[in-house]
Amino acid sequence: MDRLPLSQILFISIPEALAVTFLATVLIRLEGEFNKKVLAGIFTAIASNLLRPYLGSYVLNILIYDVILIMFIRVFLRTNIFDTVMGVLVATAIYAVIEFINMTFATWLLKISPVEIIENFWLRVIVFSPQLLAVILLIYLLVRHDISLK
Repeated sequence: MDRLPLSQILFISIPEALAVTFLATVLIRLEGEFNKKVLAGIFTAIASNLLRPYLGSYVLNILIYDVILIMFIRVFLRTNIFDTVMGVLVATAIYAVIEFINMTFATWLLKISPVEIIENFWLRVIVFSPQLLAVILLIYLLVRHDISLK
């Protein structure tokens, strides 16, 4: 896996990391500290991109991503380790399901392969947008209805 170009980090990796960070913190009822959550998400996106070339598989990349996110949430937000691990693992699983559904629908609708989506930057941004919006909507619903893992 190669490092992503700066444009993909800015338009895909950072928003994705912010979405997963906010979803994880909502799941563990960690309120407030918006700026620290943003920092945890941005640092996670950057660190995972720096480690990407050294990881040979997608699964290993996700596991390391989770470890990095757990570390940054703990560092910036001073959270309980058990809560943080549970929040990150559940948030990552939810995000992966949303991404799978989104990619399956996009490839069916557009009649193109996932590789074509990944190789075309603007197509990737367009296809990525609905899953980001779905996570934002989910975060809103979790907060609105006071749903969490606790």
